[in-house]
Amino acid sequence: MYNRRSLYRPSWAQEHHSQRDYKSSYKLLVTHAFCERCYFVTLNSDEAVILYNYDYLLHRALEKLPKRDAAKAYDIPQLEIEYEGDHTFVKNLSFVSERLRRDPRIIMRFLLKELGAPGALRPDNNMVIYKRISEKSIQDLYTRFLETYIKCPTCKSYDTELVREGKKWYIRCLACGAITYVRPV
Repeated sequence: MYNRRSLYRPSWAQEHHSQRDYKSSYKLLVTHAFCERCYFVTLNSDEAVILYNYDYLLHRALEKLPKRDAAKAYDIPQLEIEYEGDHTFVKNLSFVSERLRRDPRIIMRFLLKELGAPGALRPDNNMVIYKRISEKSIQDLYTRFLETYIKCPTCKSYDTELVREGKKWYIRCLACGAITYVRPV
């Protein structure tokens, strides 16, 4: 609370606009009417309050957030696909699942359900599809898997984990902390 005497030179006025000299509460009100950072000053019988501009407060809050490091960009590996006769092999599924922090069975289950083709996971965690599928079709489905089960819809980060609670599945973002429910695989 400020008494009437402190309104002539309040301490917050010196911090806020040190270049201005406030000699009266009326001058304080008039000066703040044209300030870029404030809307107006409310002067009651025993207090003075500055109401800040929303854009200024938003800008100030964004400045205080930690800067994103370009070196921390998440590198998404592509699937390596090979063919042997009528079979299609995904050679690097174990590496991809490690980088994405997902179980290889989840990636395999999604791809096989969407393709409508039989397949299996080999002992070395690489996938075989018992049908010849074009590389473009598999890459398109893999991109859709990334958008649905990996990428955070809030901050667009790929640094997420897939959590299952009973029958519910959700993505927990490790960058922003957002939780997004997804369709079970």
